[in-house]
Amino acid sequence: MTATRTGGDPLSDSGDQVAEKPYHERRLARDSQLFLFNSVLSIPDLITKAECQLLMDAADRHISDVNGVRSSYEHWLKMHPFERLRTYELGPEAENLSASILWDRVLPFIETELPDAAQALFGQQSKLRDMKMTFACGEPSVNRYTSGGSITAHTDNYHVTINILLSEPGAFTGGGTAFWQQYPPGSLTPKEDPVAVLHPPQGCGVCYNGNVRHAGLSVTSGTRHVYVASFSLHPKDAGTQGLDDDDWARSFTRSSLYEMD
Repeated sequence: MTATRTGGDPLSDSGDQVAEKPYHERRLARDSQLFLFNSVLSIPDLITKAECQLLMDAADRHISDVNGVRSSYEHWLKMHPFERLRTYELGPEAENLSASILWDRVLPFIETELPDAAQALFGQQSKLRDMKMTFACGEPSVNRYTSGGSITAHTDNYHVTINILLSEPGAFTGGGTAFWQQYPPGSLTPKEDPVAVLHPPQGCGVCYNGNVRHAGLSVTSGTRHVYVASFSLHPKDAGTQGLDDDDWARSFTRSSLYEMD
């Protein structure tokens, strides 16, 4: 089912990578298949520093607007060390940037660099932007962690997850995303420590399949902002069979996302 790679450190991307590839692969075990199994990809400079700032400002402004005066805002932060802020709540600039990230950057990346994975996941290698995109609950979002903020280990169960660190270096301590080894469907998953913890630079996209178990580690100080979108693709003319009401409400075509403002 999977391609077993031999030689070298199973968690290292050295030895296997072609230098000109616009991504780095972190394998979670020797038994791996690019993107589809025990594989996490880092895509450098997926968005610019200015785009990171736009999303962070929109998230911070939304929290401040909701909570009113500064004293209430500071009290709210102490009570809510983690908050998921949906991009459609953050204004048209943030929503349009989110659409651009997914439709104009992530999907072309998958078509160009991961055609076999695209075929396996979506049933086609091209014209992915003509498909319908269905999001996980509350996403796309800007996830905002302050001291004590974390997300427990989980799987997303969608075709693709992309997360992008928005914060500048030094804006927080702690944090990072932990990953666990992926096991074949139906097998028992042992209790074990994560095999990798990634601390990507600002603007770097981290991309992985929805069956990879992962966690957002606790921030110890400062504020960590991360853009997150977990999504699946379906034929544009797909009906509602197999999708619950919440899923269908969160399904969009490329044109509908750009028309939301």
